[in-house]
Amino acid sequence: MKDDIQIYFAELLQQAMQMGGTDIHFIPLETNTQVQIRYQGELKNMPRLDKEIYIRICTHIKFLAHLDVSNARIAQSGMFIKFLLNEAITIRASTLPTIFGESLALRLIYRNNARSVRDLSVFPEEPEKILQMMNENVGLYIFSGATGSGKTTTMYTVLQEMMDKQNLNIITLEDPVEMKCEGMIQVQMNFSAGLDYAEGLRAVLRHDPDVILVGEIRDAKTAKLAVRAALTGHRVISTVHAKNSFGTLLRFLNYGLSFTDLEQSIQGVITQALYPLYCKLCKGKCSNSAHPFFARTLTGLYEILDGDLLKQALMDLKHGIRDFNLENNLEMQFKKGVSYGYFKEKYMNTYRCIDTTVFLITIS
Repeated sequence: MKDDIQIYFAELLQQAMQMGGTDIHFIPLETNTQVQIRYQGELKNMPRLDKEIYIRICTHIKFLAHLDVSNARIAQSGMFIKFLLNEAITIRASTLPTIFGESLALRLIYRNNARSVRDLSVFPEEPEKILQMMNENVGLYIFSGATGSGKTTTMYTVLQEMMDKQNLNIITLEDPVEMKCEGMIQVQMNFSAGLDYAEGLRAVLRHDPDVILVGEIRDAKTAKLAVRAALTGHRVISTVHAKNSFGTLLRFLNYGLSFTDLEQSIQGVITQALYPLYCKLCKGKCSNSAHPFFARTLTGLYEILDGDLLKQALMDLKHGIRDFNLENNLEMQFKKGVSYGYFKEKYMNTYRCIDTTVFLITIS
């Protein structure tokens, strides 16, 4: 029976990888368990499982992820690596207790197949601009975008290319560490032991870093430390939860930072989205095996706020103007991609795109 469970999980995972799936969901119902794979932003239903079989599968996955297999009453999360289709894939497992049993969600984190920043987008001049910005200027660079929009892949690809061309002391603070990169000092956050982003950032500043990657700025304390690090001559890269570039600036103001702080520290704000590529040869009907890996079926689009545009956005915010639109925003890039035949128009608002609605807050 154990071998059957392992075979089922390997086949399900292989199917998800061949589809370019990003997540696998196991949802316990009253009489059975629903299985779904998220593919190109939509959930695809798979054959349901008997409850007893699912319990065995869940136990197997929890064991692989180093979770407490005996406790189904609390939420847990962990990671493990599987080797399938000649590919090492990192899997982040999260459990959640429900009224019908333990729910399980798996995030599939594919190896970064981008050889250079040019591989990140069908419009390579945009990620190349990000690399150029970071090579030329110290300061704070903020990425925003939906979960799974490729921010981590972009940041690591840029850092790897920077490191290939010059000797840099790069230190990352992450929760969890999703991609292992030789030559970088990667630190796993340990919140239960008091090592959060703010404390980690304080410690990193004593290690003579050239570049600091902070996985996420979640609070005012971390935001202020990141700005301080940028003002003292470091390149600081991080992410925030915001709907667009304008919203990112508002988030920092809400953290209690002044306009002067932002003007002096932030060098660039990058909003990113991922879109499925449309195959013009087969009109989107080719087999899954023709696109075996996630990185080959999706491409990144980037909205970059820097230089004079960044100064203008901050000035508009300072004067209470909240309707700032970039000429080369995500929507315009997507429409250009549609005209070139790269995308199907139906994905404009249904995939991992950022809602361009501007936050409305009162700025005193």
